[in-house]
Amino acid sequence: MSQDPTSRDTFTKNEKNGKMTATQSEHGEKNVDETQFEKLQPGYLLGEHKEFRLVKMLGKGGMGVTWLAEELDSSGKKKQAVVCKILSKELIGNSKAVQNVLEVFDLTKELNHTNICPLLNWFQDPVFKKFLVMRYAEGETLEQWFERQPGHKNGLPMQTVEHILKKIASALDSMHRQNIIHRDVKPQNIIFSSQNADAEPWLIDFGIAQAINTSDPAQNRRKSGTLIFMAPEQHYGKPQDARTDQYALAVTAFWLLTGHFPFYADTAEELSANKKFPQLTLATVSESLKSTFLRALAYQPKDRFASCGEFLRALYDGEPFVLPAQMPSADSDSEKTLDEFREAIREAISQRTELLKDYLPESARIAALDSEVTRRCAAYLRKLESEIADLDQKISQMRANGMREDGPAFRAVIQQHQEHADMKLDFSSEVPPKTPKEWEMLLHWKEECKRREEERKERERKEKEREREEIERIQREQIKQKWASMPKDLKAGMRFVLECDGIKYAFRWCPPGTFTMGSSAGFLGWLSGAKQHRVTLTRGFWMLETQVTQAMWKSVTWTDPSHFKGAQNPVECVSWDDCDYFCMKLSSKLGLTVSLPTEAQWEYACRAGTTGAYAGDLGEMGWYGSSGGGTHPVGQKKPNAWGLYDMHGNVWEWCQDWYGSYSTSPT
Repeated sequence: MSQDPTSRDTFTKNEKNGKMTATQSEHGEKNVDETQFEKLQPGYLLGEHKEFRLVKMLGKGGMGVTWLAEELDSSGKKKQAVVCKILSKELIGNSKAVQNVLEVFDLTKELNHTNICPLLNWFQDPVFKKFLVMRYAEGETLEQWFERQPGHKNGLPMQTVEHILKKIASALDSMHRQNIIHRDVKPQNIIFSSQNADAEPWLIDFGIAQAINTSDPAQNRRKSGTLIFMAPEQHYGKPQDARTDQYALAVTAFWLLTGHFPFYADTAEELSANKKFPQLTLATVSESLKSTFLRALAYQPKDRFASCGEFLRALYDGEPFVLPAQMPSADSDSEKTLDEFREAIREAISQRTELLKDYLPESARIAALDSEVTRRCAAYLRKLESEIADLDQKISQMRANGMREDGPAFRAVIQQHQEHADMKLDFSSEVPPKTPKEWEMLLHWKEECKRREEERKERERKEKEREREEIERIQREQIKQKWASMPKDLKAGMRFVLECDGIKYAFRWCPPGTFTMGSSAGFLGWLSGAKQHRVTLTRGFWMLETQVTQAMWKSVTWTDPSHFKGAQNPVECVSWDDCDYFCMKLSSKLGLTVSLPTEAQWEYACRAGTTGAYAGDLGEMGWYGSSGGGTHPVGQKKPNAWGLYDMHGNVWEWCQDWYGSYSTSPT
């Protein structure tokens, strides 16, 4: 399999026998210093975050080198196979050329056409700077597929290649509507998406693609390409447009149907001369196809077909849903509204439905009605495409006039444009819907768009959930390793910090011990049920050194209930159940058991080995009284002897057990 070859193929003597041989073309990109890519080897990690691992080189040329690579997730595991095109330093050094490459890449990526190789994105690398990434196709090229077909040397039947050419024509027309020309259409640049029988043909290698300069056609003059497929205007560096790609598609179609190229020649100069007079020099082809190829291969672009789709309609001569003779006249189409078009489609579907009610409906009549429904869909889509083109022009004019894009008039046109695009779904007048299910999708486009949007959101939700679970798994593993490395001789107040979702949780060690719990009558805060008694804690525990902050709470529960806002302020306005839920969620994230402290644990930690009414100077350690009428960021006062903050005031704190009178017996 060979995807996205970057070297340009020139004409050789083998080509007159239908064989393509790759050599460097005088019309290709400039040669580059290949030593700049010596660092690139299998296993090399590419990208700012080393998210692509190179597997093997697929090709090299004027733009740079192309590698098969594996895209890696955050844990270093393979997500998918991709193709990376790494630009040469010669190209990187030309800011205007790089800008053109990236603009065409972005424009083509947005087309999202079934038969254009999915372009993923462009990325930065610390060493090699910008590089392009696209999906990897596991199938063979059209050239390889052709050479496997029985009897291919004499050409293949129309029905064998029809579906391939039709899809590539649709992809090209889709590009051309966005003012992009490919400029290197050939069998090596058409590849099947997989090795399955139903694989889609993909148009690849947008290395020399170009955005058409509609305001100054003279700017569209680059000579890059593959000579045998190049239109005359491309060979001579004259202005080029969509019909340049149509010429190359016609050469490809001629080769598939006959087994040889349309012009015989022994040299590049002779080939260019023969292209000037196709009526005299065109190679042998059936009379039924000759006139179509003469027009598509005309020397002057103005003498060719208006689009690749129109060329194929003429070539297939009998395609049921796109024959011009079957379509309504331009006048009748132009007079219809979109609602009238949709009603015409419903009428044809209704006739078909009634016919199916017959005991033995005639298959020929069913096929005729199928063709009629599809024909009407194509007419409707042509009307849509025409209105979209008008809206494109209107938007361009509004921008040229300096209208504000956030103004109501501009937004209304943008909204209308989006609605028209939604109506089309993924169909076009070149490839309209052909089945009852597809007809219904086109007619009920709002419901279909809504369904697709819901599916997209669900996919995104699941992907985020998978990412979140993977992050938490990694965090738990890291915490487990850190926990295992903890020293055995723990001292009171020893600090232990864990990080989760970018939030640090600092804990302090509270060792086992015995203390007097409760308070005596007469001091501030005394409760009649809080009688002093001895309590022994047989097991030590870790306590968070501050109250739970609003940042911690939001990170775990995704809620923000507090009245006094501040990321580092303690969370408040929460119930015991809320706190229990927080502990449960944090336990899952950390892979540890997190809970509220019992009242005994809390008072033991608060006292930190002291025996007085307070664990130190109350004014230095706690917020009390009015304290400014709100909460304060945690950790601003002095901690107690074990490093715990705000134990004497900031907010009230929940405990694990319930309230009750103390026992006077040791516990």
